[in-house]
Amino acid sequence: MAVGSPGATRIILAVTQIIMNAVDFGMSMDEAIEAPRLFNLVSGGKANKLMIEAGVTDSALDALKLRGHDMDPRPKGLFFGGAQGIMLKDGKIIGGADSRRNGVAVGY
Repeated sequence: MAVGSPGATRIILAVTQIIMNAVDFGMSMDEAIEAPRLFNLVSGGKANKLMIEAGVTDSALDALKLRGHDMDPRPKGLFFGGAQGIMLKDGKIIGGADSRRNGVAVGY
């Protein structure tokens, strides 16, 4: 698998979440890229609000609230990166492109 995304401080979390979606949750490359993302920036040893992209399930939001997270909901968009990726699965190369950037996977 190869995954990349623009996004400055959000790159590592976008890429990590996409890899986890594919490996841990069995998503296709496109599903893993399109899934909603979370981001939190730690500053001065203190966590800021947990930024949550639209599309996170209500049950997940409730679980985060129960754990005391202060959340900042955000619309789906480029704030959370615009990833592109490919994965090799069953001898086939499968691409995925982020709709947040109007991406499309093509091949020949």
